[in-house]
Amino acid sequence: MKMKAKRFLSLTLCVLLTLTLSPIPVNADAVAGSIPAGARPIAVAVNPTTNKIYVANHDSNSVTVIDGANNTTVTVATD
Repeated sequence: MKMKAKRFLSLTLCVLLTLTLSPIPVNADAVAGSIPAGARPIAVAVNPTTNKIYVANHDSNSVTVIDGANNTTVTVATD
């Protein structure tokens, strides 16, 4: 397996573990809007303490970090 693929798999597993181990209360009644992420997002993790949302993007080999307070984004390459 290529190094890039191994890193992406590791990152995806970390995101999925975070989702599995962190209970996230959902109290939304409607979608308020949308925030673009990278190509083919496959996993999402939320840190309620920091109000950050992490989106693993499969086809763009990146993670989009969304600041939940102001909906700004930063995309970090994983290669």
